[in-house]
Amino acid sequence: MEILQRRLEQLVGAQRESPAVVVLLLVVDRVHAVAAQYDVSAAQQLNGQLVARLLRVVQGEGNVFCSALGRFVVVLSGAPDEVRGRRDGEAIRAQLCGTYIVGTQFVRVDVRFGVAVYDGAETAVERLLARATEDLETQGGRQDPPESGRAELD
Repeated sequence: MEILQRRLEQLVGAQRESPAVVVLLLVVDRVHAVAAQYDVSAAQQLNGQLVARLLRVVQGEGNVFCSALGRFVVVLSGAPDEVRGRRDGEAIRAQLCGTYIVGTQFVRVDVRFGVAVYDGAETAVERLLARATEDLETQGGRQDPPESGRAELD
């Protein structure tokens, strides 16, 4: 949390015109289902694939933090307000959703996200993440689809 707090302060301080950054909280519930159904190493493998794809999607547009299995925080400094942040969040979500191969299984995931704007006035990252969590819950979002299948690897 301390690293995230410092990064938020750096980004807000570096912007002269609009000192706001958007924080996205991305949640992939399927990671915990994989841990329960298979094992923790399978969940970690899925989490690693999600992180790799998320880093490719964000590519210099923001910073990615993995706060727990299946929970990611993305800080977007190029999104000046909540509307733009929500649009960017939907684009990131669309690119993360899909089918991943974990071991010999196809695992289909969906991503839910919440948005919070950080303008430098609020200092506690916990409160900022709580606002993003509230937004995630009010937005609803689909839970991950239940199906998974055996991968046919040649």
